[in-house]
Amino acid sequence: MAQFLQDDDLGRLLTLSQEELAYPDPMFLATCLRNEQLRAFLPASIRPSVGLTPRRASGFRPCKPRFDIYEPGVERSSGNPAGYSKSV
Repeated sequence: MAQFLQDDDLGRLLTLSQEELAYPDPMFLATCLRNEQLRAFLPASIRPSVGLTPRRASGFRPCKPRFDIYEPGVERSSGNPAGYSKSV
């Protein structure tokens, strides 16, 4: 069944025995497996993978720092999540 989902080769599916196929009617099984809506319910291990296409790359967006770490009067603080606090 997984091989049929990959190559859609009906001839190969028809040559399988009922024990290998585990379904009484190979033509009906092929019809069901070709249905995109039914394929969505198949386990991820046998259904075809979702094709991914990258979006247009726009590069990095410049960001402005929220504070200057070299600003006078700014010291390291372990209590502040940002790590800095203004000394008073």
